[in-house]
Amino acid sequence: MTNKTPLWVHGTLVAALAGLVAGTPLGSANAQQQQRAVCGKRDAIMDRLQAQYSEQPVAIGLDSKGGVMEVLAGPSGSWTIIRTNARGLTCFMATGVAFEEMVPVPLEPSA
Repeated sequence: MTNKTPLWVHGTLVAALAGLVAGTPLGSANAQQQQRAVCGKRDAIMDRLQAQYSEQPVAIGLDSKGGVMEVLAGPSGSWTIIRTNARGLTCFMATGVAFEEMVPVPLEPSA
């Protein structure tokens, strides 16, 4: 996948998305609050990632605390990692660009 979107654009859009999901306008929180995790209802987050980035789930797993980790990726190369806790709260963990799928390479058995 190739990506033509500058890194700062994706981060700015995620910040705006976070405000939409949280129901607050961008810029209404101070700098310290903007550093906190952005969380919301999974359905709302998934809908927005699909609508704005065409991102779809490409991987899923459980973390050591019982949370569900999901990796989403879009055709432009954008990607997002979200975590849903046991109570159903979904939070952004990371976002980025230049996502590429890799073909698994079997490990050589050790001698």
